[in-house]
Amino acid sequence: MKETMFLDFYGTPQGKASSDEGDVWWLNPDSTRDRWKLKNMVPGSSYSYFTVSWTPRNDELTPLSVHRWEWWKGYSQRLSYFIMESDKTSVNKTSTLALCCREVRALAEWFCFSCGLSRVQDVSRMHVDAYERHFFRAGLTVNSIVTKLSIFSYMFTLKEEVGDGLVFSPYVSDIVSVAKKMGKKGGHTRTIFPRQFLGLIDFSLGKVADSERVITLLKGYSSFGERFDRKKKNRRFESEFGISVGMLKKEVKLLYSSAILLVMALTAMRKHEAAGISYDNAVASVYLGEYLSGVVHKTAGTQTGQPTSRPVPKEVIDSLSVIIALTSSTREVSSNRDKLLLELPFSYGLKEGQEPDDTISTNKLYRMFDILSEAAGLDYKVRPHMMRRAFSLMWSWRFDVGDLEYLSNILYHNDYRYTIAYVDDEDVEEFLDDGFREYTHDYLERIFLGDVSVAGGISSTLSKYKRIFHARFSVATPDRVSDFVDSIMMKHEYRVIPNADGYCFISRGRGSRAKCSTNGRKVNYANRSEITCASCPNFGVDSTRREYWMHRRDAHIKVMSYHENEKGMMYEAASEGVKRAETIVRLIDREGGE
Repeated sequence: MKETMFLDFYGTPQGKASSDEGDVWWLNPDSTRDRWKLKNMVPGSSYSYFTVSWTPRNDELTPLSVHRWEWWKGYSQRLSYFIMESDKTSVNKTSTLALCCREVRALAEWFCFSCGLSRVQDVSRMHVDAYERHFFRAGLTVNSIVTKLSIFSYMFTLKEEVGDGLVFSPYVSDIVSVAKKMGKKGGHTRTIFPRQFLGLIDFSLGKVADSERVITLLKGYSSFGERFDRKKKNRRFESEFGISVGMLKKEVKLLYSSAILLVMALTAMRKHEAAGISYDNAVASVYLGEYLSGVVHKTAGTQTGQPTSRPVPKEVIDSLSVIIALTSSTREVSSNRDKLLLELPFSYGLKEGQEPDDTISTNKLYRMFDILSEAAGLDYKVRPHMMRRAFSLMWSWRFDVGDLEYLSNILYHNDYRYTIAYVDDEDVEEFLDDGFREYTHDYLERIFLGDVSVAGGISSTLSKYKRIFHARFSVATPDRVSDFVDSIMMKHEYRVIPNADGYCFISRGRGSRAKCSTNGRKVNYANRSEITCASCPNFGVDSTRREYWMHRRDAHIKVMSYHENEKGMMYEAASEGVKRAETIVRLIDREGGE
């Protein structure tokens, strides 16, 4: 158990102090026993998400039920405390704890008010089954059910630390397996297809290109300061600049959302990473260029997050400059001036009980993207994660198919399976746009015209097509070759997908032959590797890839030199790699010499 101070004020046991500090480190000092305010560890999340109310949501309270709830509230708070503090759990961020606290409260309310139980020791298997039926009827996803079942598990495994708990273990088998029997599979973020994705980027680039005019108007509006009341200020601005304040605000919001979208779309950032970009790092990127530093919290496994450094193109640097200019007035008076993404310098009212917050939370970002979606003519709402998925799919299905390790590094995934989930999707066919089909047509034309010699598993199939062509035509003119390629592509739906190591020649019927296939029906590029490709009947390689395979051979030879004395598994694998690489090089040389 982690060393910390136990404070009865927060519902934790008394009399066990093992730290010199008297505060719970993940709670804000203004928390009360009925209202916890967790410290926000993930940029871009609203403060309301980190506020947990322990007031029961029941309209029919009685003196007896109120008395019961006092016990359940204390137990719930102690349990929540140890969910964060115990080494028996993996919860180490307040974003996760906030979710757990709400689930703990919901379960406690169920036992207290629906079941009429006075103590957690009164909970039986019958009550657990009833609660399961309760959320099963709600049609929840597997992930949601896993979270709810985890609370039952914590009630048993943490009973020693908490001082109370379930007297039986609710789940013997894996919780995920149990949840899969009760829940439905959750849907992934909607895919935004290439035409819309590139169109949205082009639309946003147009707004950024026109930014100087909009920023000049905004500076003009801000120059009036507090000299006039709002109505008089608006009239003076409209008279002097010839545009209404309403139209100005609309253009500024659209420019701001366009700049943010370009930063996210062209770097594949998560929304919390974008929300956490510091002003200093943005300025450094603008003036020094090339890289933008940040922090990833979601998959970091630490409370401080994992530092990131992303290469950025000129379009991102221009967008950062726009964001800095649009938020300059807000930054002058903000307590969050170290953050890049701040509110625009327009007045925003606060509802009663709200705290002032001029950073861009998830909800604010969604509203900004709604403006952009409508202006760009989309019939659905754009969400930040769509940009990340589209970036991944474009990466995988354009000219770097299969290079998932590098894509995983760009996405800052700490598990290769997450990257596979991004690109192994039924929507990926949509990313083979007209430009990609033109590439296939052009490459096949060059093969039949004799401009390119292709070796590898596909060479026998290409030789067959060449024989068919020459049986029809004695002379290979460009027009005849083009028509022949058209007929092949139309009949078999051929496409040629380039990679760093060679080309994948795939058609409607060749998916079952793919060595990377996992179901015997279609390709699975997430499973492609040097071994599968080198022996695949769909693989082709030409002289442009010779240097790549020479580098592969040299890399394997270096591994062999490290393990020459041992000559174990690593040595044997590297030795096989050398043989594969040299075989491919010989095939390239032989094909090129014919």
